[in-house]
Amino acid sequence: MCRQIYDFAGTTHSTIMAVRNRNDTAFLNSNASKKNVWLGIYGRPHARKNDFLYQVNNEPVTWSYWGSRRPTLIPNYTYVIAYDRKGNGHKWLNRCDDVPVCYFCELF
Repeated sequence: MCRQIYDFAGTTHSTIMAVRNRNDTAFLNSNASKKNVWLGIYGRPHARKNDFLYQVNNEPVTWSYWGSRRPTLIPNYTYVIAYDRKGNGHKWLNRCDDVPVCYFCELF
C-alpha cells in the first residue's frame, strides 16, 4: 500500500520512490525545497565499494541510482530521497517521464 507524502512540482507519477521511516521523511522534507535540488533514490542494505555518497541518521547511504536507470524498489529495504549539494544532477528534475522523481510515497 502506498500513501503519497510529497508531490514535487505539482506532478504525480505511477513509479514511486519510497521513504520508509519518519527520519528519512524528515530528511526529504528538509531538503526538497532547496534550489537546484537533485532528487535521487538510495537504499540500504546493498552496499557497493565506494558507493557511500551521503549519510542519513549518521549511517552511510548506499545503493544509488544515476542517470536514466529506472530504480527497482526492493521490499524491506530502507529508501531515502537525497539531493546533490553540487547540483550536478539537477537535470533529472526535467526528465520525470524517463526517471520519475516527482512522486514520493511511504510504503506500508
